[in-house]
Amino acid sequence: MTNRDSLGGRHHFAAQAEDAAIDLALALLAYGFAYVGVSPWQREWMVTVFDEGPYAADELGERTMTAVRKAAAAIARENGARSAGALVEYVEDVAEGIADADLLFRNPGARPPIPLLQPLPDPPPDALWELPADVVPPADALLPADELASLSDIDWPIVSHDDLDEIPGDVPTLFAALRREDEDWEWLLAELCYVHLLPHGTCYQATPLGMRHLARLAAPGTLPARRRLQLYEQIVRGAGTMTRQIVEQAFRAKNPDFHPAVAELGRRIHLAIDGEVPWLLARWDAEPPATRYLLAVLAALYPHHGHHLRDHIGTMAADVPGTRQSAYLLLAEAVLRDDEERTAALVAEISAWARLELDDIGLTPQLTAVFILTDCRK
Repeated sequence: MTNRDSLGGRHHFAAQAEDAAIDLALALLAYGFAYVGVSPWQREWMVTVFDEGPYAADELGERTMTAVRKAAAAIARENGARSAGALVEYVEDVAEGIADADLLFRNPGARPPIPLLQPLPDPPPDALWELPADVVPPADALLPADELASLSDIDWPIVSHDDLDEIPGDVPTLFAALRREDEDWEWLLAELCYVHLLPHGTCYQATPLGMRHLARLAAPGTLPARRRLQLYEQIVRGAGTMTRQIVEQAFRAKNPDFHPAVAELGRRIHLAIDGEVPWLLARWDAEPPATRYLLAVLAALYPHHGHHLRDHIGTMAADVPGTRQSAYLLLAEAVLRDDEERTAALVAEISAWARLELDDIGLTPQLTAVFILTDCRK
């Protein structure tokens, strides 16, 4: 392999003091890394492993380098340091970094233990579920007028990044329009959810109330199945806000002993949807498989409401064996049965073909499972 056909990397770790950084550098050198740099960084000391590899410039090569980085991170934790980022680059770029390092510890020719990894499996195919023909609901079938009126009292935020003076869309009007089927329905839902309720993964003080009303659009079942499918997707997305916030904290912490702090707004969104979940799950028998699948996920996100569906979810998974949906359904069933061993095994299986790196950030199998389920449509 030429240098442009092979990868290397830099693995950064932050230590509290210079002597701790030097001790870590020597420990990493003893493990087998050939070059480790130490330099002051803000109020800490940065220890940088220059990993020349070489690793193949493909998925298997990157996974192998990740496994080596995780071994280095374990050594850093043992020495009281924390992970502070990593960089994947070509081998020749790693060499340039070595040349520019301030304080460099050397062990030329050494290499850390390289794990022999197997290629990851391909994702399973999707289940072939068809939605029934659409029907057009009556205009007064969904949210009653008094609930729509209450939405007018919300101080909806201005979210434009281009024009801070832009007036936001009329949210009550969007909700009213979504009560009816028309050609702009998908665009209206996208504006409501991706601009006003959960834009770019963030949320606002009014989001919990908005998500509750979104659930109430779906609960009567009078919208066409393809519209209910889209509503359920957004409800699952909203229900996963709290878990995503925890996972983001865990990724930043990179600590197996991580203890999450639940953000108040994420908790309020979760609780707002919680109150509507029984009405949604009551539609289980009436929904076709494609929409019922998302209700199964919702049941696992709210197990105190969904535990009675665990046998039904297991049966549904058995009806589509070997599919992606079957894997997620089996995971939902394991969560609802509180089977930690089965949950951990399914998390590992899905993480392999979904290319998820969630095994070293300090999450429990149950919490990891919930995070995976919130992205079940991807």
